[in-house]
Amino acid sequence: MTFVMSMLFSCSTKIKYIGNVYEPSQDVKLFFDDKDIVNEHEVMGRIYVKFKERKNIEAIQRTIVAKVKNVGGDAVLVGELNEEVTGSVTGRTGGGTVLGKKSAIGSSVSKTKNQYSDKIECQVLRYK
Repeated sequence: MTFVMSMLFSCSTKIKYIGNVYEPSQDVKLFFDDKDIVNEHEVMGRIYVKFKERKNIEAIQRTIVAKVKNVGGDAVLVGELNEEVTGSVTGRTGGGTVLGKKSAIGSSVSKTKNQYSDKIECQVLRYK
């Protein structure tokens, strides 16, 4: 058993895993509520997934399952989907010209748009 922290990048999706690693597993069950888990288990690690908004959720799910298989987990408890502001972009329009030269005379409008990303934290489970 080893301790590992890894990061995968695919199409601006960032996945970080921290926890124990075992032999790769074949089948991984997805759970969205801990009340649905009937097998006795331990939390062997955590996965942190960050991706740009409007990303294909099914593809994210497949990536999570692949990572859990790779580290030897039997199941994954998917946490809540959270949105965070990761930056902003400001654009400016307006201004005018006087006698063919740029001038500050006139109106100028500045608009800022926030950039968002979504994140999910998952618990990686191993059955006892």
